[in-house]
Amino acid sequence: MSSIFLVPADYVRDLRSGLLGEWGFAAEDLSTLALQMGSEASARTYREALELFDACRALIDVVGWRRERHEVEICIDLSANELYSAIVIKALTGERTTLVASLEEMPSRTNEYVRQLMRSRIGALGELIASAEDKAETLRPQARRTARRAPSHSRPSLRRA
Repeated sequence: MSSIFLVPADYVRDLRSGLLGEWGFAAEDLSTLALQMGSEASARTYREALELFDACRALIDVVGWRRERHEVEICIDLSANELYSAIVIKALTGERTTLVASLEEMPSRTNEYVRQLMRSRIGALGELIASAEDKAETLRPQARRTARRAPSHSRPSLRRA
């Protein structure tokens, strides 16, 4: 099976926004480590946080740093880095969570058509996330497939039940 995950043009902005957020969280993790450990820590202490930071930045390079007037479909080789699948899933999930919150906070007088557009986008993002999870599952070695789906970040809104 192919390791290429296709992100439709309509959802590239969502992915980019989510990736920038994940990159920021990775930077925050590095900052926390640096403040807590300082020069007392070895390079191994920072390795995981640096790998996540670098993987997020590399994915942003693939997706593009700036919003484009006309986005195009993006192809991401999830096998290029073992962290890519989890990062993409977390980025899209974070954006979906934000849209759900926006829908819930919409004033009651908001036009039903606008609400339906939002529900449709949320549903489509959910399908894209499921597709990414399925692709990630096929790429995961058999022994690890039953162990876990995707690592969750310390942010409660992204934890799996």
